[in-house]
Parts: sequence; C-alpha cells; structure tokens
Amino acid sequence: MKNLILFLVLFDLLMAVDYEHFLANGIGINSLAMGNAYFNIYNSESAFYNPAALSYVKSGSLCMVNNKKFNELNEYYMSLAYPSESFSFGFTVFYSGLSNRIVGTYYDENFLQVIPSGRNYSYFTSLAMMSTAAKLNKNLSVGLNIKYAYKYLDITSASCCGTDLGLIYYLNSNINLSFTAYNLLASGYLWETEREKPSPAYTLGLGYALDSSNINFGIKYQDDIWQYMAGLESRILNENLIFRLGINQDTCNAGLSLCLGDYSLDYSFACYNSGSEYLGGVHRFGLTWALDQQAKPVTDKESVRANPTPVRDFSSSSLYNELSINEIKELPVSLTINFDIIDNKIIIKGLAKNIKLLKWDNTDIAIRSDQKFYEKIKLNLYEKKTFLLKIYDRSGNLYEYNVKINNKVIELTKKNNIKEINLIIKTTHQ
Repeated sequence: MKNLILFLVLFDLLMAVDYEHFLANGIGINSLAMGNAYFNIYNSESAFYNPAALSYVKSGSLCMVNNKKFNELNEYYMSLAYPSESFSFGFTVFYSGLSNRIVGTYYDENFLQVIPSGRNYSYFTSLAMMSTAAKLNKNLSVGLNIKYAYKYLDITSASCCGTDLGLIYYLNSNINLSFTAYNLLASGYLWETEREKPSPAYTLGLGYALDSSNINFGIKYQDDIWQYMAGLESRILNENLIFRLGINQDTCNAGLSLCLGDYSLDYSFACYNSGSEYLGGVHRFGLTWALDQQAKPVTDKESVRANPTPVRDFSSSSLYNELSINEIKELPVSLTINFDIIDNKIIIKGLAKNIKLLKWDNTDIAIRSDQKFYEKIKLNLYEKKTFLLKIYDRSGNLYEYNVKINNKVIELTKKNNIKEINLIIKTTHQ
C-alpha cells in the first residue's frame, strides 16, 4: 500500500509540472525571444541549442537570468563561453522549480479515490552542462554537450546523464545549416517506482544573415511530434539596440537588448499556450557580459556574419601605428586601424564604419557588430616584408595598400584607390 500511495503521489507531482516541460521549452533569454530558432547567432546561450555554435564565438561572454514564471515557478540560468584557437568551451547551469506549491494526495481505500493529503511538496529540476566545439574546415563545425540533469521531489530524487551532438555547415558567407541530436546515450532517471529516460530529439535549422539582421527557421522532431520554429533578430540605433521576434508551436515570443559597452541588458517575453489553454505570459530579465579577453581568430566564412553579443572595446590610449581613412562615397566610410608589432606577431585592431571586410594578404579580418575588429597574425619577416591590405566598403568599393615592414617600421603605399584619403602613421613598437 505504501508503494501504491508513493506511486500516486509521484504521478500527481509529475503531472502537475508536465505543462512546463522544463528543458524541452529551451533555456536562456535571447534564444527564447526568438522561439528557440537560434541557428546563426553565437554566444554563450548557443551551446544548448547546438554545441557546434561555440566554434564561431569570437569573444568570451557570460549570461545570467533570474525570473519567476507563472507566478510560482522560479528559474535561474547562467552560461559561459570561452573561445580559443583550437577548441571553444562553454559551461551552462540551469535551475527551475516549485517550492511548496504542489498539493500532495493519497489513496483513500474507503472512498476508493485520491484525495488531498494536506501536505504541499516542492519540485525542481537542474542542469549542469559542459560544451566544446571545433572547426573541421572553413565550412563545417562540430560540437558536443555533456549533460548532468537532476530532479528532486520532497520524497525522492533522480539524476540522468546524456550528450548532445551538433553540426553547423555554411553554404556561403550568409547561409548556414544547423543540425543537433539531443539526449544521445542518456542514462535515464531511476525513480523508486519507474525509470524515466529522456527521449532523443532532433533539430534542423536554417540561418540567414543580413548586414543588420538574422533570420532563422527550424523544425524539431521528438516523440513522433514535429515542432516548427522561426526567429528574427535586427539591430538598430547604430546597433546599440537589438529587437527579436519568434514563434515556436504554441508560443509567441519577443525581446530586446540594450548594448552598453561590455554589457548588454536583455529582456524577453513569451506567451505560453497549450492547445486551447492559455498558461500565461513570462517576462525574463538578464545580463550579458563580454569578458575582457582577446578575440578569437576567424575565417572568411565568419567575416561578414553579424554577431549581436556586445564585445570588448580593443581601442587603447597606446597607439603604435595609426592609419586613419575618411572618405565619402555612397556611404560615409572611415577606418581607424592600429598596428602593433610584438616579436614575430602583428596585432591589427581598430574601428571600421561602413566597411564590410578587411583582408591582410589571405587572412580575413572580421568586422564585428559594434564596428570594431581585432586580429593577431604571425609574421616571418625573413621570408616576406611586403603585405597587401584590402578594404571593402559596404558600397562595393575596394581600397588596396601595400604594407612594407622594415625593422618593425610600417610604411603604407596606396595601390589603386580611386580617391585620395587622409593617411596618418605613428610608429612606435616593442
């Protein structure tokens, strides 16, 4: 009889929280604002939806969210991303639960029915996830999540381990395909009365990047159910304000981010529906912090891709070699570029306005969403002392300079520019 009562209590507790689906609904804040259609936006949130996305993260970031859903359900979230030249890494922690909000029941043999026990129960689920990703080539990246999930009831608890596998393939510089397989090799939750094994899920997504917007579409398959999703992100007001829209089956979503230097204040709203039943709206508030570190080297497939995560300002009061270009064509174009030669490396950083791409010989230098760039390039001055710098503006114009390095002194010579530009060079080095 005790086991029967325990089973009924467990059953009622699980059913009471089934509407939330917890991790199946997605986690984070900006990704939820886009209806979980997060296939070509790369920051610490991206790993949960596709771990391969970490290979495209250009600077470290930390995201934190704390909110209450449906007036009862507390939710805490934190994610960290750290890129490196060979592998990128991420860490995610998530908690969601109800405290003394679930009404307990027991089976009354006299009336042959389940009645309230007079005791309330707590329930929570948590997730700890380690992520890593690497690029196999310029078009293809692969990533892996290792997850540990824990569910707790007042009278019992269970844990589960599993993995996710993700792939991202770029068809061209603007369009990518995303595939994720969730809950692979999952061990399953071992309850006192039953074993609950997370079912595998598969997501296929398409991302399309424009100059100031990202459009995403995707489908998810799990438990013989197909789920569609779509999301839009656009940057306005000199890319300091980002707004998002998204749909995901029975959920409508929207959100905003205000970029303030290294920080971003994030907000999202979701209307949850289950069939014809309206479950309520959820407001989420979060903070994203761009960590103080050097940017990750990027490839030509990343060079024109938008990344809304606020990034570190690499400008410095110590400018080694400064080149300033100011010109007006279809759009006002300006470039401030700082060269710093240290041993056998050259650091190229600065600010580019209305410039789409910089190229140092065969190396593409990505222009970020805040119009800053940073690249570290190895030099072999014994073999080569003259390099080619190409500047592509957003109107399709090309500017080329021959860059000569002699005893760590940089000289720039205009190659084929149509119009004159102002050129200022200050040379100091280490």
